[in-house]
Amino acid sequence: MVTKVKLKDKAIEVHLGGGGYGTFWDEKATSTASTGYKSSREKSLEGQIRNEKDPSRK
Repeated sequence: MVTKVKLKDKAIEVHLGGGGYGTFWDEKATSTASTGYKSSREKSLEGQIRNEKDPSRK
């Protein structure tokens, strides 16, 4: 589960399952919270990915 996305000057940092928090390259330590709740849009997208046969579209 993606818990945080940070946009930096030349990078995009994605935290998975809360990972990446408090590491030495963070500009400032901020807490991340995840409710575990998935919206209907997220569930729909996951279903579309699961059912997609074309690897390049997936």
